[in-house]
Amino acid sequence: MIAGCLGVDNDRNNQSSVTDNPTSSVNQDLANGNSKKLNNINLIKQRAAQKGITNFFLLALIAENETRISQCALDWSTNGCTNVGTTSECPASLGGVLGGASDAPVNGDYCINQQGGVGMFQLDKGTYAQTISGWANTSPGYDVMSTTGNIDAAIKFVIGKLGFACAETPVFDANPNDGITPTQTTYTPADEALVVQWLNGAIFGTADFQTFLSAEIVCYNGAARGSAVYNSRLSDYTNNASSLYNYFGSDFWSASASPTCQNSGPFSGSGSNGQSGTNCLAIYSFPVISGNMYRISTCDSFSGDTY
Repeated sequence: MIAGCLGVDNDRNNQSSVTDNPTSSVNQDLANGNSKKLNNINLIKQRAAQKGITNFFLLALIAENETRISQCALDWSTNGCTNVGTTSECPASLGGVLGGASDAPVNGDYCINQQGGVGMFQLDKGTYAQTISGWANTSPGYDVMSTTGNIDAAIKFVIGKLGFACAETPVFDANPNDGITPTQTTYTPADEALVVQWLNGAIFGTADFQTFLSAEIVCYNGAARGSAVYNSRLSDYTNNASSLYNYFGSDFWSASASPTCQNSGPFSGSGSNGQSGTNCLAIYSFPVISGNMYRISTCDSFSGDTY
């Protein structure tokens, strides 16, 4: 069963997770030719890079712990709920989008009240419909029924929840003297940059990584520190992390995502020597901190000005 957790918060205090005793299945899934898993990991890598997150292993690990990195109900088992709805990515033949199966059972049926999480990251704002509409109405709007939308919403949730509403992680406040405390839903780009910087430093095997694991269990799953559930999941998630990380190796997890072009030319407006560029060569995302100065250069690889 996909285990749901009760929560109180506009984004629920916690999300669902894949089983009551989750164990990593990366070796089994990939050995069985589950190319979707690797494709989804690479998509997580690309979407994380758009927010400046290079340590995408953290996000892949959450998805592994939640759903074995699956968006569709029958990608990983037949135990999830199949009544969330279908999409072109998750048609009826794949059970539609994966639904959580633990909250509010009726006569042993965990799916009838549609109370679990939705999709790969088991995002949960209440019922399936509330989760779908809630994220759609969250600026800039997220389609959590799609794989990309589910990943993007999870990234926003991780930054907001683990960054600004989790006692397990450090305090991230770029301007602590302004009298304004960042919150899960209200924080500045500079505040976000501090969270991203910390996430990028929480490399597998470091003390910050262990802090991240505790934050995932307490603030993503909602298990009280020191509880039986916490201790069980800490053991399981530690094993999952080792299995997932070692299967691909450090080179895979440390490799930068290939830059993706958005809105590639032709462009209008001023450019080098007053001319407009005609092609988007690459887009790179990186965290910045207010008040600091940064120099972006073409490094003589391409003609054009430095900025």
